[in-house]
Amino acid sequence: MLEARGLSVFYGGKAALRDVELRFRPGEWLALLGPNGSGKTTLLSALLGLLPYRGEVRLFGKEIRRLSSWARGRELAYLPQDAPVPEGLTVAEVVALGRLPHQGLLGAERPEDQEAVRWAMEVTETRGFAGRLLSTLSGGERQRVMLARALAARPRFLLLDEPTNHLDLDHQARLLRLLRRLAGEGMGILTVLHDPNHARVADRALLLEGGRVVAEGAFDALVPAFLRLYPGVRVLETAAGPVLLPGVEA
Repeated sequence: MLEARGLSVFYGGKAALRDVELRFRPGEWLALLGPNGSGKTTLLSALLGLLPYRGEVRLFGKEIRRLSSWARGRELAYLPQDAPVPEGLTVAEVVALGRLPHQGLLGAERPEDQEAVRWAMEVTETRGFAGRLLSTLSGGERQRVMLARALAARPRFLLLDEPTNHLDLDHQARLLRLLRRLAGEGMGILTVLHDPNHARVADRALLLEGGRVVAEGAFDALVPAFLRLYPGVRVLETAAGPVLLPGVEA
């Protein structure tokens, strides 16, 4: 389990997160939603142990700050909004970097590393780019390669910050199906989502406002809270349930 207890983060004396409680398990997909500046990316960074915080973050009962970066990297993989693009490396070489937490800096590649890289490229549909330099790919293609690098670690938990950035509608749908599949296979998925409608396929969502969790539950149950936070949004009722749309008249 990955959990936060009384988690608070301060920047220059101002709270970016305050008293956040969060628990999720391998095999569960949790979506983080909220307005710009509500603390979603800060929450991901704190859960990864990447910035100072007050309270507790525990990974399978162990305080995250007491684990080495290598130990964290074997259990947690992270895809930021705009991951740095390594220069001069092929796609296959970039994806193989995801195995470093299991190998160490001087570790030799093993058959299980090769298999993990092959699997990660297959599920992200990036094997066709294997020999190309990463810098020659489009933004959406690079996004899929960086996801493959994260998956190559075979983590227990995958944390993604707006993973549909740079993806066209078809690849957004493919990504959401992949995340649903990975959760079904036992991986914990935690996503910051720009489009709240994408949270429909998650198991549950947390809605943040001003660094606090203001609502939690399945997507449909959060719609009233969305309408309070986003007064310009309207609801379209469909057979599949409510859909949130910008309040623009046709």
